[in-house]
Amino acid sequence: MRLFITAGLVCIDQERERALLTFAGGLPLPDAEQRTIAAMLEWFDTAIAGIDVNDEAQAPRYAGLVLDKTYLKLFSQGLLSETSSDRREALHHFDRI
Repeated sequence: MRLFITAGLVCIDQERERALLTFAGGLPLPDAEQRTIAAMLEWFDTAIAGIDVNDEAQAPRYAGLVLDKTYLKLFSQGLLSETSSDRREALHHFDRI
């Protein structure tokens, strides 16, 4: 399952796309050519807002969406580069925030 940024667009493989749609309760993702970082951050905010944070059963959905949103946010702030080690870097930066 991959989610990565290239040429300013967020690229998502089919497996990750299905997972995101499930986590977001079916909220449609922006079209592939419109998946800018800003558009996807907005999508994540909308998806996260639809989760009942007081329902323990929703915790995995919430955590998955928050982690991907954090990754995109760090990238947009210039704390990550477009390399294969982005996830390791994200975890390192996340620990420092």
